[in-house]
Amino acid sequence: MRLRCLLALSVTCWLAGGCCEQAPAPAPGSIDLRNVELSADLRPSLEASRRELSAPDRDTPAARDVERANDLILRIQRIESRQEAGDELYRRWEEEPAHFLWIATAIRYDYLLRREEALRRMLARPVLADTAGPVGAFAQGYDNYGYGSRGEHYLRSWRRRAELDSLQQVILAMRVAVVESDRGDGLKAARLLLDVTDRARAVAGSRLELQLWYYITRFLIQEDRLDDALHASALAIDLARKAGGEYWLTRCRTLLATTLEARREYEAALETYEECARISARQDLPWLRAESLDLAASLCSDLGRLERALAFNQRNLAHGLAVGDSLSVPRNMMNIAYNFRLMGELDSCLAYQKRAERWVDAFGKL
Repeated sequence: MRLRCLLALSVTCWLAGGCCEQAPAPAPGSIDLRNVELSADLRPSLEASRRELSAPDRDTPAARDVERANDLILRIQRIESRQEAGDELYRRWEEEPAHFLWIATAIRYDYLLRREEALRRMLARPVLADTAGPVGAFAQGYDNYGYGSRGEHYLRSWRRRAELDSLQQVILAMRVAVVESDRGDGLKAARLLLDVTDRARAVAGSRLELQLWYYITRFLIQEDRLDDALHASALAIDLARKAGGEYWLTRCRTLLATTLEARREYEAALETYEECARISARQDLPWLRAESLDLAASLCSDLGRLERALAFNQRNLAHGLAVGDSLSVPRNMMNIAYNFRLMGELDSCLAYQKRAERWVDAFGKL
């Protein structure tokens, strides 16, 4: 069943007594989920999470660390705060070398921080270099996944997860779920995260639980469980609203647009991508702005709306240059070249290809 809807900045899922048909009418402008079926295997976890939405959020050391990590990620993406955020990240990591949040953030954003020497020095510490242990296996897995590794380190760490604390176990579960998804089993990945939602809520509240539902939505889309995915994305947005802050709220809205796109709700998806790009620009969320523009451009290209796709890609290139995203800039240039090729403007296509090539050649000097 396809959903025709107008999108507001908040999404609410209406469920009454576990039955969509008994639900009240939605508020004007919101997404109406009353006639969107929810599968029996997802319902218990989703309704359990919804029951907790009105409860006070957890204020635990782990919750504060998740909030600090989110803040660091955002500051690293902004040129003006990148150096200071990198200093703080490595200071925390030096103090807590086995902390999975600092490990993941340092590795994931090294392309912006460009602290390869410091990163290698930290990963050479005994607790992180020992791949037989669960902490070292996680660190090496994060560092090597996709570069000759198919997740063996993560799975080794998972087998010894009893030696890890609750926050480490939940973060590791997300990485193992990605491995299972990449191996083609999105349902196994989703079930793995559904099994730890209660633990995530207990250890760090909505700040951590929303991340599980974010990934669950992605895995459900992968398996073409699009009704369930819409319910899951709505829950992720409500959890992000509870947690506060625009970063994850906008990220979850972008995922909602991806869900609508998968459901062939193309106009609603494009409106949401555009809205996310505007919010990201206003809130200075550079990575999310780039993602929204990129996804919008890709959808327009798929729909044959080449001039609009080109406009989105050109906006994204200007944005990447402005924020110093030296990894994304050549990709943006090649996307523009692709648009020009489809439009039959081959001279412009070649010009952007050469610009991208020069940028890649100069990358090590930037």
